Amino acid sequence: MMPPYRPKLLGERAECAFMNAALDRGFTVAQPFGDSAPYDLVLDASTLLGGRGPLWRVQVKSAWRIHQRCYRVNFHRSSRQTITPDDADFLVAYVVPEKAWYIIPVPLIRPTEFLTLYPHRKPHNRGRYERFREAWHLLRSSRLLTLRRND
Repeated sequence: MMPPYRPKLLGERAECAFMNAALDRGFTVAQPFGDSAPYDLVLDASTLLGGRGPLWRVQVKSAWRIHQRCYRVNFHRSSRQTITPDDADFLVAYVVPEKAWYIIPVPLIRPTEFLTLYPHRKPHNRGRYERFREAWHLLRSSRLLTLRRND
């Protein structure tokens, strides 16, 4: 059941869900004070890597319903149309009805107003970002992927 449509509340619910999922996987999670940072959370992978590890800036987005045969994750950040590496290291998108997590390195996101995700399709390889579905291993790495955006 979808809660009342209030974007801020839906975003907060997705952030809480991500914090819980990350904690269940052994990460340490921190939240910056206030609302002025361009990212939502900081993820610490050092406990998983046995000592020193990366701190990742994470922006959390969510999709709650199908729109034109896909789930859309919208960007509404001031006048810019997309997220950039200056904003965060990873975009985490949660498709709530499918209980699907997408862990996407920000440098690989093409400039756009929204992402389209297809976790409800079989096989799961039909969309540009489907390879990042449940890609929690990327957050355990000590390096950020630097693949080209058109890969």
